[in-house]
Parts: sequence; C-alpha cells; structure tokens
Amino acid sequence: MATIDVPCRYCSQTKSVCKYGSGANNIQRFSCFDCRKSFQLDYTYNAYYPGIKERIVDMTIKNWVAQLVCGHFQHVRHNPPWVSRPWVISEVGRKKMLGFELNCIKCDEVAPKDQQE
Repeated sequence: MATIDVPCRYCSQTKSVCKYGSGANNIQRFSCFDCRKSFQLDYTYNAYYPGIKERIVDMTIKNWVAQLVCGHFQHVRHNPPWVSRPWVISEVGRKKMLGFELNCIKCDEVAPKDQQE
C-alpha cells in the first residue's frame, strides 16, 4: 500500500498528520498533532477554505453579535483582546456595516452553523 505525505493546511507539517475520520460528505479528514487542528484536502462548500470572508447579514445589539452569510455568529465588540470597532455602538454604524466582510474563524475550523437562541 502506498503512503502519501499530507501537509497540514495550517502549519505545513507532514510528519505529524494522520487520518481523522471522514466529514459530512464522506470526505477524508486529517488531524495535525503539531498545531492540533483538523482539516480536509477538499471542501464542498467554499466558505470552509481558510481565510474565506463572509458578509454580515444581520446585527443584534443584545450581545454585539453579527450574523454572517455562512450561518455563524461573531462577536464584533468584545473579541479578547479588545478589538476597536466604534461602528458597533450606534444603530447607524451597524446598519452601515451590513454587507461588510469579516473573516469567519468558525468556517476555517469547519464548525457547524450556530443556532439562534
């Protein structure tokens, strides 16, 4: 049986990568022991590729949360360490930022969509 060195999508190591089950579409998943992240070589939904930015479709003032097109929620005010985003304070600022693209870390981690409370 032939072996293939699979480079980690995040840290580029090959010796510390092993098989890690399969994804929702029966695509092989891999895990890296160095950076402790899991990934696939190919994704069916392009937003799962690292670094993909998603548009803000809705904002809630209750918890300073932006709802992204991909179905994930992202806190835009308190993202430790503090991120300065003065536009979240006013209603006009929040409406102005609808459609703005934020980097979705949850898509990078292939996390399931967030559920509304």
